[in-house]
Amino acid sequence: MTAPPVPAELVERMEKLVREVAVRWSLNTISKITAEARAIVALLPEPVDPDLLLAREIVAKEFERQTGCDWSEIGDRFRAGEHDDYLEVRSALSAIRRTREIERAGR
Repeated sequence: MTAPPVPAELVERMEKLVREVAVRWSLNTISKITAEARAIVALLPEPVDPDLLLAREIVAKEFERQTGCDWSEIGDRFRAGEHDDYLEVRSALSAIRRTREIERAGR
């Protein structure tokens, strides 16, 4: 369960920007660097809550278990977040978050 991969071209672009900042940092280049950084951030996938990833996986596996067959297409839809508004996913996410709250309170 991981976030979507960042395309290699975008990683290369980020590396180039970091190198440019390290070598040429000056007041004259701030505007160019800021514009490039904003353009890169706009292309990055949104971070996904690890608890949501876990909830998706739990529901996908449970769906596959209950149907008695590997309906990977439907499981993949849950894993991809296409059904995050379904009661099952929301319930699993709520249970995970509540469990984490209880664990934190017990420490």
